[in-house]
Amino acid sequence: MRTLLDPLTRWATLLLVAAPLSAQSNANPGIDVELASVLGISALGRTGAFPTGANGIGITTNVCNKGTVAIEWRGPMDARHPFIAMLVARELDGRLTQISDRSYIKHGFSAATASFCDICQPAGGNFLGVGCSDAYSVVTNGDRLFLGPADEIDPWLGTWNPVCSHFDRGEPVAAPPLDCDGFRTLTNAQIAAFDPVRFRMRVSDADLFVSGARFYHQGYYVVQGEPEGVRDDNLRSDEFLAQWTGVSWSLSSTFQEVGGTVLQRWTGATVSSAANGNNDGRLYVAVKTADLGDGFTAYDYAVHNRDNQRGVRELRVPLCSGTRVRGIGFHDVDSDVGTDWTAALTAAGDELVFSAPAGGELRWNTIFNFWFEADAQPTSTTTVELVQADPGAGLPAVLVATTTPGVLRAVHLGPGCATGNPPTLFASGTPALGNGAFGLTSGEALPATPQILFFGTAGAPLALGACTLWTGPTPRSLGVAMTDGTGSATFGVPIPNDASLEGTLVRFQLASLDPSGSPALRSFALSEGLGVRVGNAVGDCP
Repeated sequence: MRTLLDPLTRWATLLLVAAPLSAQSNANPGIDVELASVLGISALGRTGAFPTGANGIGITTNVCNKGTVAIEWRGPMDARHPFIAMLVARELDGRLTQISDRSYIKHGFSAATASFCDICQPAGGNFLGVGCSDAYSVVTNGDRLFLGPADEIDPWLGTWNPVCSHFDRGEPVAAPPLDCDGFRTLTNAQIAAFDPVRFRMRVSDADLFVSGARFYHQGYYVVQGEPEGVRDDNLRSDEFLAQWTGVSWSLSSTFQEVGGTVLQRWTGATVSSAANGNNDGRLYVAVKTADLGDGFTAYDYAVHNRDNQRGVRELRVPLCSGTRVRGIGFHDVDSDVGTDWTAALTAAGDELVFSAPAGGELRWNTIFNFWFEADAQPTSTTTVELVQADPGAGLPAVLVATTTPGVLRAVHLGPGCATGNPPTLFASGTPALGNGAFGLTSGEALPATPQILFFGTAGAPLALGACTLWTGPTPRSLGVAMTDGTGSATFGVPIPNDASLEGTLVRFQLASLDPSGSPALRSFALSEGLGVRVGNAVGDCP
């Protein structure tokens, strides 16, 4: 389990095995752009019949030069221009996911001389002057003549090689040497043969045709040489409404723009981030937790790769050994199950590791989701580890401070015993000294049925035929309670303010009246065993 001090130790360990460090080699402190507006979104074309079709989406962007130098803004076969990454996200049923595919990236060309943010100092069409703004319409940002694959671009350095690029090769690919001669082969005539969705942001009808959802689109500018420390305002999102007209989707802005990652839109979530030092781009982690009322907590994570070139192949979430995990899930941006991540506990049980197959890594301008339920409570004094997918300068993993299931004061000792399902037992509150409100709750028993709660502090668990008395051979009763209509009962177990109890492990179990009984106890069923670690100085993990 990682405490506040543990990231420092982990960081030092990672440094020992890191590749040789090289800082952002092309950083220019005078470069600073701000994505000032993304108001405007439209469906530019569709394929298929509603409601199983797909839509090619475009958005408006308006960027401002907030720095002290003019920024090169040259044509698409000259690498000296910015790039615009776009995506569409949806919040539904308490989770925010990316619903657009990993679309192609817009290559900038020819800067305007508007003054949307400041007074413009023009520097010619090949430069965005200081104080100047440049707007691209939905149609311009959706023009396939200027859209190229994301993997061709290094988002960390903002660099791109036009030779052998998508623009150079054409579609279909030209025969050598025309495919790699550095001259544009892709033409409007070739694009005219595309379907209306290809290479644009692809969003399915099924992902738009839902009730109770909120939709957002996000833009991000990648500018060669812009220092990492001033890039957060290159991101911006706006909420939009989606309505099917009978022929096409009507998408309209709500004029609710927010700067920064779209993960900030996720209701109830907490967002944090880190970069790989000064050697690669930033990764955002959003987390949302919910008490499920049965001793388990739901943990929901979204990871946004803003501009990390090496990508992510593992998400490692720390746990207390002995934590029970269930309900594991994952969401990416394609329908290929072959690229889905898998999850497994480490042999020591101290981490839940989500791992990507080859080709399924988290690449830049993409959001992936990971979720599970655990019987450990949340703590915000830990980090998750995002293991880099590719070799390169910097550390092999990025540590992001966030909330994890790091408090396990009530430990599952073993299963209950019944002919059917045995009752459950879980703690309510923290077993600190002097906590008079601490209690235990049972569930999944018969309604309106008496239950006896008992405990023990000494002796090994006792075998009773096929059942186990987890409290040890000399349990003591704590009282009787009747279950309610759902089969649940609550027992008050106030913790005395007695220093002699510090560090005591109290083992609880209950017997519930059950006509079907258990093989060993006839008319009673036994709950699972629960070990409660009492005290104020007890650590988060056993």
